[in-house]
Amino acid sequence: MGNCENSIEKENLLAYRLRTSVSLSETEKGVHLCLSYPLKHVSLNAFWGDAMRQLSEEGFTPLDEILSATGDQHGQKVESFMDNLVRRGFLE
Repeated sequence: MGNCENSIEKENLLAYRLRTSVSLSETEKGVHLCLSYPLKHVSLNAFWGDAMRQLSEEGFTPLDEILSATGDQHGQKVESFMDNLVRRGFLE
């Protein structure tokens, strides 16, 4: 984990991960993130399932891997969406 984080910092890549206090669940209707404290919940379209599963793994996931999981859809919009989840407390 440390080597991955160090290489990300050295290359100055933008990377994200779910906070440790966030749980991920999936249903046929979508993806659900639940922040344990303060208690918050967000439901996302099933489209985000692959990306959120990557973010739930140990370590940070670089933005380019997230873009691959979403089919390289509008990089700037995906980055903005990830940043919004950071501001809301679900990602770091």
